[in-house]
Amino acid sequence: MNQVLIEQFVKLIAQNTGLFIRPQDWIPLQKKLLVRLSALRLSSLEEYYQLLATSIYQKELQLTTHFNSGIDNGLAPEMNGQNEWKQLLQLLTTGESYFFRDSGQFFLLKNIVLPELIAYQRQVWQQQGKDRPTLRIWSAGCSTGEEAYSLAILLTELIPDWQYWHLHILGTDINIESIKKARQGVYGNWSFRTVDEQKKTAYFTPEKNNWQIQDWIKQLVKFEYGNLVKDNFPDFKSDIAMMDLIVCRNVFVYFEAEAIAQVLRKFNQTLRPGGYLFTAHAELYGQQLDDFSAQVFPQSVIYQRPLIPKLEERKIEQNWGGESLHKSPIAGEMNDGRFRESGSLCESANFANSFSSSYSHPAHHPKSHKCRSKNHLINPKNDGHFPEISAGNAPESVSLSSVPPISEPWRSPSIESDVSLATPDVSWEKKLAELKLLFQTHQYPEAIKSAKKCISLDPKNSEVYYLLAKSFANLGNYVEAEKYCEQAIHLNYNWILPYYLMAGIAEEKGDVEMAKSILKKVIYLFPSSIDAYLQIAEIYEKEGDLVRAKKMRINVIFLLEKMPMNTWLDREDEKIKAEDLLSYMKKLLAD
Repeated sequence: MNQVLIEQFVKLIAQNTGLFIRPQDWIPLQKKLLVRLSALRLSSLEEYYQLLATSIYQKELQLTTHFNSGIDNGLAPEMNGQNEWKQLLQLLTTGESYFFRDSGQFFLLKNIVLPELIAYQRQVWQQQGKDRPTLRIWSAGCSTGEEAYSLAILLTELIPDWQYWHLHILGTDINIESIKKARQGVYGNWSFRTVDEQKKTAYFTPEKNNWQIQDWIKQLVKFEYGNLVKDNFPDFKSDIAMMDLIVCRNVFVYFEAEAIAQVLRKFNQTLRPGGYLFTAHAELYGQQLDDFSAQVFPQSVIYQRPLIPKLEERKIEQNWGGESLHKSPIAGEMNDGRFRESGSLCESANFANSFSSSYSHPAHHPKSHKCRSKNHLINPKNDGHFPEISAGNAPESVSLSSVPPISEPWRSPSIESDVSLATPDVSWEKKLAELKLLFQTHQYPEAIKSAKKCISLDPKNSEVYYLLAKSFANLGNYVEAEKYCEQAIHLNYNWILPYYLMAGIAEEKGDVEMAKSILKKVIYLFPSSIDAYLQIAEIYEKEGDLVRAKKMRINVIFLLEKMPMNTWLDREDEKIKAEDLLSYMKKLLAD
């Protein structure tokens, strides 16, 4: 392999597409380049590089996106770089999507974001006297179209008179074959894995072994080729401007940081003031988001282009000691637009034993009794004590960033206590100390009884519900464990430990998607939760998604480099120094 030449290809691809190709993927990249070399009957990779590098890609791209005109989208008779870029990108990108992907984000779209946008545009229509109200949505990186069609379906359900609206739903992708499939609107059963049968039959018709999107939905969506890095937008000529909503999910995970920043700047200008941006979980970590206001919900973070540009407020926000407040149209409360750390950092297992090929996290697995008695935290005081946590208060931690308050947190339905309120016969403190001792000595049935007595004295103490949940989990009763975890979160939604326990239970039950979803919530609510990044990286690695796994571990390195190297990341009797963990993570990525 000509490593120098391949490195030049990597730089060229990143420059034109934003795609990040890892050194360990350079050999597969060379094989893909040779496939195109053979198709073009060129004599060398150097000649192929010159074809790509010297093409006036951007200028031709704006003139050659006529996929509906009957033009053959294969290699054109005349050899030009613009067409070849499209052919190469079919080999470099693969699209995998499904309808209503990420139920948490679609919950926010259905119940929060779209109702607000619909009401706003209806008001604009009434005030300005236009012929019809208009709503503009862009699915950027739409893959094979499931996301764009999901948005169209959702809009028809939310707008009773949708036939009298101008609904502009655009889907763009860099992969030509994905766009072709999106336009066909034919999907296999795997694309419906989170869709109930009633919804599927309402919007699709069976076609052999597949399902065809119905025409009245299909006509609401327009699909076009698009390159987020090289295209100029906002672009009024192409009707990519003044968007109410941009959805760009599971795209940035493949991008270099500089390319992400570039696209975010263009997204900000393409949104109308007050418009919203959805990305996948953790994709924007480490990015400067001064031009957006972040609205944090347990399901996801939503980014909004402010109605008024943040000028003086931005200067204040850069001062960590200051308070910069913005009125949130979504939350309806004052929001500082930053991330406030209200939970703690991770616990870690013994360094020598827990870090082999990847990070293991026995503390979250219900079968590990010893580790499960520990607490998830970085304790800079090195006192090794289990912190006192009362309802409404999260444990102290090293704070690297902050999480904005949620005006109306998403809460599970209230779970009634199994015991009635009783007159206390001993002090609350003594009962709580007894509960902790029983739990720490693995006497889980007795701990459960003790916890229920504690609940009779104080039914609103989140720590008691959490210990009760852990006791049930250690006994293998996951139904009861989940029930009391939900109650702990209901009482104190910004405490990190119940989320970790829920993720561990989900993984133990084999529900990997749920485990990932919960860990992503942890990352959004507590952005400096190193353990969440490490756990989700391990899951991605097991699934073979090495790109996402690497991204998560890079985030860990970023967090560790921001803290003093002599900081101890500890659980009661096991500690790891930040310097040692950082060294290990760098070695892991290098390998």
